[in-house]
Amino acid sequence: MPIDWYLNQAAELVTRSQHTLFSGPAAATLTLGDIPAAAFRLVVQVSGGTSNTGTVISTSGAKTETFTFTAAGSKIGTVLYSAKPTITTTGLADETKKPTVTVECIDSLGAPIMEEDETDIDIRLVDTSTRYELEPGVWTASASTAWVLPSVDIKINSIIRYDSTDYIVRAVTAPRQRLGSVNHQKLALDLGAG
Repeated sequence: MPIDWYLNQAAELVTRSQHTLFSGPAAATLTLGDIPAAAFRLVVQVSGGTSNTGTVISTSGAKTETFTFTAAGSKIGTVLYSAKPTITTTGLADETKKPTVTVECIDSLGAPIMEEDETDIDIRLVDTSTRYELEPGVWTASASTAWVLPSVDIKINSIIRYDSTDYIVRAVTAPRQRLGSVNHQKLALDLGAG
């Protein structure tokens, strides 16, 4: 029986990253992506330019915030937005080597606002523990075990969502078959969101 017949449960490989409104070369007006669902503050980073000198100005209604840069670095805003701002720059887009401007979102307390990207994968998940090595000579057991195809890019601490439950990948092994080929990866999983 081919291995893909056995891997017949649908799951998602979840990739989390900080919500980014813009990341690219400085321009007079930045074209922003979608805003988060919750209210947010801005973190603006400028790097890689000739002198990284200029301002980034964010405006939304009566709210205006100016981030002044005299060198590469990051600035954290204090204004709480609930609508998409308009962000312009002065000086940065005029540099010989334009700097990269990155605008990310944080919540009112300063924690990164994360977004998720899901990739469909086929797995076989069972509620049977697997022993794995935490560090040389230190072994522990996972809550569950799963198998995926070797083409799936799974790493330790990846998140797999199956049946609305998040599992953290704690160990990845790729057992060799009799002729040396690898037809699946075995994962040690624990419950949790990472």
